[in-house]
Amino acid sequence: MSSEEKKHLGQQLEQAAESGMGHEIQELENPEADQHLPGRGNSPLRFLQSLDGLLIIALSLFITVVVLLRVAGIGVTGAVELGAMSMVVLVALGIPAVTRADENFRLEIIDFFVSAKTLSRLDAIGLAIQLVVTCAVWLFSVDLFINDVRTQTTMGGEKSLSRYWLTGAVAVGFAGVLYALIQRSIVLIKKWGK
Repeated sequence: MSSEEKKHLGQQLEQAAESGMGHEIQELENPEADQHLPGRGNSPLRFLQSLDGLLIIALSLFITVVVLLRVAGIGVTGAVELGAMSMVVLVALGIPAVTRADENFRLEIIDFFVSAKTLSRLDAIGLAIQLVVTCAVWLFSVDLFINDVRTQTTMGGEKSLSRYWLTGAVAVGFAGVLYALIQRSIVLIKKWGK
């Protein structure tokens, strides 16, 4: 892209922001500004977030203790394995809160070139796609969890831990994502009703 094209694009973005379109976009993206759901509606997501926070604290303490023990010449069997699995659980339990806040990765460059109504429609299409994909992933993770419980599948590593607690956390995480997407759908439908 030439410097002249960049300058032209910058001017277009400034004009869109000056026309007030940026404010409308910010309103659409701020879930706290138009929270239509009762406070209890977010309780499962808050619980997963709290559990995630406790796991971060536990993981931090565990890693600190393991490092201190290694300095003292005492190795802890399975420490790397437990740390790696904890990271998977952290991500799985953190995704629902990010989804509910609509803070997941998205390309917002088109937002400045369309009206608020078109943007709302595009958000609805994106939300429908997210619901379908998340439902499929959740069903797959539940199936994998059930299979792991039935077959007592273990993970490789020093401890050979059962895999079902890990796949169970992933299934719970994606159930939380579905819940958050349904909440966002309700908010969007209520916006359209106004």
